[in-house]
Amino acid sequence: MPKPKVLPAGIHYSMTARCAIGLLLICAFVLNGKSAPASSDLVLHKHDKILVLAPHPDDETIGTGGIIQRATELGIPLKVVYLTSGETNELAFLAYKKHPVLDRRGLLKMGETRHQEALNAMQFFGLKKSQLIFFGYPDFGTMAIFTKHWHQSRSYKSMLARVNAVPYQNAFSYNAPYKGESVLHDLEQILYNFQPTKIFVTLPADTNLDHRAYYLFLQVALWDLKRKLPNTEVFPYIIHVIRWPLPRGFHPELPLNVPKTLTDAGLTWWTFPLTPNEIKNKEKAVEYYKSQKAYNPKYLPTFARKNELFGRFSDIQLPKNEKSIPWEKYVSEQNIISHLAEEGRPGHNIIRTLAYARQDGYLYIHLAINRWESKVSGINLYLMGYKSGADFATMPKIRININFDRFVSVFDGSSRIFVEDVRLIRKRGALLLKIPLSTLGAPDKILSCMKTYIADWPLEATPWRTLIIKQSTNVR
Repeated sequence: MPKPKVLPAGIHYSMTARCAIGLLLICAFVLNGKSAPASSDLVLHKHDKILVLAPHPDDETIGTGGIIQRATELGIPLKVVYLTSGETNELAFLAYKKHPVLDRRGLLKMGETRHQEALNAMQFFGLKKSQLIFFGYPDFGTMAIFTKHWHQSRSYKSMLARVNAVPYQNAFSYNAPYKGESVLHDLEQILYNFQPTKIFVTLPADTNLDHRAYYLFLQVALWDLKRKLPNTEVFPYIIHVIRWPLPRGFHPELPLNVPKTLTDAGLTWWTFPLTPNEIKNKEKAVEYYKSQKAYNPKYLPTFARKNELFGRFSDIQLPKNEKSIPWEKYVSEQNIISHLAEEGRPGHNIIRTLAYARQDGYLYIHLAINRWESKVSGINLYLMGYKSGADFATMPKIRININFDRFVSVFDGSSRIFVEDVRLIRKRGALLLKIPLSTLGAPDKILSCMKTYIADWPLEATPWRTLIIKQSTNVR
């Protein structure tokens, strides 16, 4: 038998061992043919102040239950702020109540039920009632508020309860109108008074609209308060991503890994390892959400695993192009791809990639298309400009609709507007949209997202991304 080869470091390995090591290295760095993104352990410090932003009661437990437990154990100041009371989850309520809940009184009662469930779960984690804040804005309505209902527009009217102001008397701002400035004012007041060092909020790639909206409101609030919150870090947590995490059910021996659809999406990742006791307590805490577990008993316990996961997109810097735009470079660097907007939609997308550039006072948007579906397909592009020193409520909230025959219409909030210089250029396998930056209010930054529809049903969406037009000091 030949002697094992001596490696330069002086360590002897057999051929079998070397193959095994090589296989392990490949498995460590490759996931479904893609490089696994590097992640760092997230660490809490005693000097921290933790703010957890939960779109609905139960998101704080499944997304950050370990963070909450650790912060409480270390005596770190912590608050949890709920955007909505989750009163519009009809399927869950049907399973819980055994009959439909459709009238206003019944829906608001379900919001109060979820409010109490949150109080019970957080009390189990050791939090006091004074550490919990409930805004009471409309479940499944906050994205519509962010994109359409500001300034002189009418207040949003909730989909089923049919109310247009915060209806819960124990809410942070009882009877506040369902408008963007109400949400922003409440959030900025919490941020300014509490002065958090670490904020945990839902990911802007989440498929739930309220989850996306909370991130957007936070981003605007942090820009408004950038000089008053100099040491704040944001860690988005993941809840709703198609077919993640799997398998469903309580599996404390498994980790939460980066979803396959986000593996190559250019995020910076952090993982927060949990102790066996923290995992066990997290699984116990979800039991308090009986109204949600009745519909899908295995879903909530799925998040009680060996770690919690956080990912953050980097901002997209848009340099001023003097000559031709290097689209191949921008598509590669920005790497914005679309994902299914909802569970159960067809597994094929219209948009392959999305990229942004600017030139001569215009914003250019490049959409690489796999194919155009049918005459009932459409694309919506959202462009929310932010300008330092300007009131965000009065800034244009632009939505550009491209329908099946490539007809382009432009909306500011709910109102259709005419913009002469908006152009759609057809290229082979791509569409190129050109819009004056002045139409967006000559912004310093832009929050942008793309969605496609088939017969008014959402098919796919890109994550909301921040485009930087002018350099400034950013809160991270």
